Amino acid sequence: MNQSVIPARYVSKTDSQMIGSFQGYPGPMAQIRSGHVMWYYDLPPLQDNFSQVEAAPLSKNVPILITGISYEFPMKILEDCDGVILGAMGTGSLSDSLLEQLTPWTRRVPIVIVTRCSHGMGYDDEFYKKSREKYTERGFLLLGYENLNFVQA
Repeated sequence: MNQSVIPARYVSKTDSQMIGSFQGYPGPMAQIRSGHVMWYYDLPPLQDNFSQVEAAPLSKNVPILITGISYEFPMKILEDCDGVILGAMGTGSLSDSLLEQLTPWTRRVPIVIVTRCSHGMGYDDEFYKKSREKYTERGFLLLGYENLNFVQA
């Protein structure tokens, strides 16, 4: 996409609403120019950057769950948590079955829907009419979390 060759282990869609927003570290390894592939570099080595990180104790239990097309939500998690952050596909798209499973829980547990992309909206009323209303009427939290990804939320 974007006439760029990006290593799969580093590619990410950086904006939930822009089609041409695929990027990768440290940039494209090649580009297609005039119908030919122009290589810039070979794959960088894998690195373990997080083995020495120590986390501070948390006082709240708010799991971050990343959804997908055929995602099986661990419903038991809702019994013992203080809230849930859902990193959903693109502009916060949840399957109808997952939406129906989670709706009764929104009265008891705050459930925030954001994009799993690095930034962008968790809903898109321009292309998916009434998508914000679809979630907020069922008790999901979107407002106040615009343009945040699942880590930032």
